[in-house]
Amino acid sequence: MDEFEDIYKILKKYNYFIIFNSSAIKYEKSIEEYLKEEIGLLIVSIDAGYKETHRKIKQVDTFEKVWKNLKKYTCSTNDKSQIFAKYIFLQRINDNKDEIVLVIEDFLYDSSTTYEIPTSKPSEVTTV
Repeated sequence: MDEFEDIYKILKKYNYFIIFNSSAIKYEKSIEEYLKEEIGLLIVSIDAGYKETHRKIKQVDTFEKVWKNLKKYTCSTNDKSQIFAKYIFLQRINDNKDEIVLVIEDFLYDSSTTYEIPTSKPSEVTTV
């Protein structure tokens, strides 16, 4: 999106600190640059630890894309405190302990490793 890039170039020129809210479905190079330069924060709405739950909540099949983009953003900065995961609990949809623990332990805890992204059950995973 050209307008997005143009706006952030102007804000960066004047040293504005930006808090980005994103679904991480689309990867934005400008966000990566802000994170690298430690002049921005990123809040990603995760909302699911399993592919099927993600599809149910977001109404799109972008689970792997979101996690890959989040991984790229996380690797773009030395300051991991610039990246936040937002998880909105929906009763009987994504509020089960296993799914929440999976998000915390398998991705958010340590971004320096390769992650296995669950597709639906703990035994079915995709490596990133």
